[in-house]
Amino acid sequence: MKTQLSAYELGYLVKELQQLVGGKIARVYQPQKKKLSLQIHIPSKGKQILNIFLPGFLYLSEGKMVNPDKPFGFCTFLRKHIENNRIESIEQDGFERIVKIVLQSKEKKRILVIELFGKGNILLCEEDYKIISVLENQKMKERSLLGGLPYKKPQSGVNIDDLQEVTDALNNSTKENVELMIAVDLGLGGLLAKELCLMCKFEPTVKIPKFGVMRLFEALKEIRERKSNPRIIYEDKIIDVVPVEFLTYKNSNQHTAKSFSEGLSKLVGLSLENEVSSEKEKTYSGEMKKVQNLLDKQKKQLKAIEDGVDLNTKKADKLYEQYQVVSEALHDVKTVVDQKMDWDEIKERFKDHKVVKEVDAKEKKVYVEL
Repeated sequence: MKTQLSAYELGYLVKELQQLVGGKIARVYQPQKKKLSLQIHIPSKGKQILNIFLPGFLYLSEGKMVNPDKPFGFCTFLRKHIENNRIESIEQDGFERIVKIVLQSKEKKRILVIELFGKGNILLCEEDYKIISVLENQKMKERSLLGGLPYKKPQSGVNIDDLQEVTDALNNSTKENVELMIAVDLGLGGLLAKELCLMCKFEPTVKIPKFGVMRLFEALKEIRERKSNPRIIYEDKIIDVVPVEFLTYKNSNQHTAKSFSEGLSKLVGLSLENEVSSEKEKTYSGEMKKVQNLLDKQKKQLKAIEDGVDLNTKKADKLYEQYQVVSEALHDVKTVVDQKMDWDEIKERFKDHKVVKEVDAKEKKVYVEL
């Protein structure tokens, strides 16, 4: 099942998001740690909700949003700084899985940067890309995403619009088959690599054929010019949503969606969010089981203590009833101990005593029975 958008798919989605340009951010919600929703009022169109579901999804939806009883700190921060801001532009950063939303308030411009790769992240930056705040601080070898630092995007991959770069990447590849070369060395992912192999009639399990680079380069142009025709691919549940018709899914169960966003909303809403909820319920059940085990253990300990109290109370009552007998026995024992009699002799002395039942010479203990 699809777990994130590719850069190719993101390009189609950003085109759909252009309807939000000119709208105002009416409210910011953060229903989950990794999900942010912006309620946007669009003049003459009403409200739309832009959902960012990290690490890999961005889509529009409608309906009411629910916030936790205690809002996350990042949500509170964004409410203060971007609510009532007007959306000036929404752009994909080249062919990267990065979306930049330029916001205009009465005083200044700010940029909301959405990274839909790796762990995913959301950053609010000044107009010069100095980071104001970030959903999740990240320190990596090549860059750090921290408040106060300039925003630095990851190093770009191969420019697929440059024939020489594409040629060099494929010629220098160590991969053993063309599908992997396209997916990894060109950074296009598995689905697009499979589709391009079908378009070019490549055998996917061998290296790229002679003169195949030019054919692939032309196919890259063609696939990026395909007219939007969103499809929901399903079996017993939704397994993928694509922005255009794919040869890869020619024989799969599918139906059209009004928009790519609509399809993604169904995929995320019906499948992925349910998985997150199920995982949370599983974690909660596990924690509850631990608590129940601890409670059962404490109940057993309490029962043992209560049984001990009952036994000791009975012993005390018996001693009280037989106080005179016990007192005399203790007096007899004390007398022989004071006489510094050997404990083996003491044991022999009390062998047939009516109350003293045993003398442990080794431990120097006397046991009575009432």
